[in-house]
Amino acid sequence: MSLNCHGFNAGTVAYLKRVSVGVDVIMLQETWLSDITCNRISESLHEFEVCHSSAMELKLSSGFRCGRPFGGTAVLIRKSVASDWYRIVTNDPSLCAVCCKLRNGQSVVFSSVYMPYDDGSRDRAIAYEAVIGSMQGVLDRCLGSKFVFGGDLNVAKCSSNIECMTLRNFCFSN
Repeated sequence: MSLNCHGFNAGTVAYLKRVSVGVDVIMLQETWLSDITCNRISESLHEFEVCHSSAMELKLSSGFRCGRPFGGTAVLIRKSVASDWYRIVTNDPSLCAVCCKLRNGQSVVFSSVYMPYDDGSRDRAIAYEAVIGSMQGVLDRCLGSKFVFGGDLNVAKCSSNIECMTLRNFCFSN
């Protein structure tokens, strides 16, 4: 399951508890949590292992706070599903990736991605391509695994813009 939270809050928790009964993996985007507050996820959803990546650390460390929170991705894995798991370092706050060894021995990489939204700037294509590069890095480091990328891709399915073509090329080449 993949969900753009628009902020991880009590409403998000209630929704996830209601719909995740038969779900083993949840990929969240736009949690709006920092590294300090991301424990709210594991405190609210005890039956899941949680891996979170904050997009707000740079903004918080600057000491100047204005505007609304943004970003944040997480992968939640039901504890009864994965016998062993580890976080894959991406160095990209838009991408959170976890490699799980399932009980049958198969390794599966689950990645939650929040692609740059269309703010009308020329820099979006560059930022979009950088996240695609991070996704490719995950694939390259975990050869032999199965992969699931879920998230908010921030493109229209049949669009012909550069971001959509970059995503399409990534999918076709992998």
